[in-house]
Amino acid sequence: MSERRSSVIEQNHRKIDPSSGIPLYIQLRTILEDEINALAPGERLPSEPEITRRFRVSRATVRQAIADLASEGRIDRRRGAGTFVAHRRTSGWKIQSERGWYDEMTRRGHVVETNVLFIGQTPAPGWVAQALDLPLEADVIQIDRLRSVDGAMATFVRNYLRSDLCEPVLHADLEHASLYAWLEKHCGLWVSEGTRTIRAVAATKDLAVKLKVPRGSPLLLVEAISHDETAGPFEAYECWHSAAHASIVVSIESGAKRS
Repeated sequence: MSERRSSVIEQNHRKIDPSSGIPLYIQLRTILEDEINALAPGERLPSEPEITRRFRVSRATVRQAIADLASEGRIDRRRGAGTFVAHRRTSGWKIQSERGWYDEMTRRGHVVETNVLFIGQTPAPGWVAQALDLPLEADVIQIDRLRSVDGAMATFVRNYLRSDLCEPVLHADLEHASLYAWLEKHCGLWVSEGTRTIRAVAATKDLAVKLKVPRGSPLLLVEAISHDETAGPFEAYECWHSAAHASIVVSIESGAKRS
């Protein structure tokens, strides 16, 4: 164990509280996140047996906490070598989460900067009208934004919102806020379900200029439709991620149990 890592761990005296009502693996994950934040990429973390002894929890609890950190890209597990602090990617969006990209990034401590390029009424493209159950070319609110993470240009996103549900957003300050948090607070809309499709595309001339990448560079395009449990479909969007600075996390869920 390096002197720096040993010092960081010795200074952290936080303990697991079984009576708090918070699942043990979540408490453990939070403590380990704090220690990871104090370490440099590539530094080795304690082994699972060491963590088990230190916090007096089960091996299953430790494995769940470690699995969560690995799925979020915070740590790298290397067979036969141990667990290490990951080299921090600019973006790691858990796409099946109801959280938006902004919420995911800021929750993980990234610095997100937003530049609103356009916000206003526009006729709905065909696919948007269909997705939002609107007449063809009905007016919707279009929002175009460029976003950087930790100083690196990361995404260009174009949102389409139903005007009848979201008109106040035309006057919102979206350069310093999450769109979803704003919609929940001011319009009573929340993403209860939706669909998100990912595909690889090449950067057009316009996207290359916006994202500061060579024309033809690989981008990850996320196309989405968001539903509120009461209002129904209220948003459709397209988000182009720079492949050099983005990763998208998808969890695997088991279907039927093996017999």
